[in-house]
Amino acid sequence: MIIVIGILISMVKVGGDLMRQSAYVKLINDFIFIGGWHNAYGSYQVDQGHVLLDDPDSPTKHINRGGAAVKGKELINAMLAAGVSLPSGRGVGFETHYGYLDSNGNPQDIEVSFQALDWAVPDGAIGSYRVDTHNVMILERVTPDLARMIDAQKDGLVDARFGCVRQKGTAAETTAASKTWSLDNTATDEAQIATLTVYVSMDCN
Repeated sequence: MIIVIGILISMVKVGGDLMRQSAYVKLINDFIFIGGWHNAYGSYQVDQGHVLLDDPDSPTKHINRGGAAVKGKELINAMLAAGVSLPSGRGVGFETHYGYLDSNGNPQDIEVSFQALDWAVPDGAIGSYRVDTHNVMILERVTPDLARMIDAQKDGLVDARFGCVRQKGTAAETTAASKTWSLDNTATDEAQIATLTVYVSMDCN
């Protein structure tokens, strides 16, 4: 009897993991959130002829002319004013937010914004890097397993320091050392999983 209960518990856990993975894939790739905001940013740039809230008369090629992050109502209104369709997010007025469940089944709220930030790039020799400026999608309150999945989907490998997807705090490091994502999905009992801030470069080739 105990063995049967153990098997059933394992089956439920596996089923829950598969459902969460499927939800994460949709969140990343579909139009509902991350993929949708990636497309919205691109549509704005194509339609307006410059990056988000840059100066059209004297473009800097940096989001908001290199100023503060564009988020919340400011981001929504900028997109709507440009005639860009928005992802559904959490509904009208909350398109920059999206609710999902972590591995403990607790609700999390991911939020998107955009900003021009320091970004380490190769500097002409193996192991040599310099700091440049990249236009970046910022994803706040991302669980570690979702962060790693975003990284794997976008870069084909999981590394918090290199590639188009990086963890906040590592994006501008000029060392040649690889970095692992700083958290995992452990939590005390049924507590909410600790989250990370993820940077996705919009200037990556």
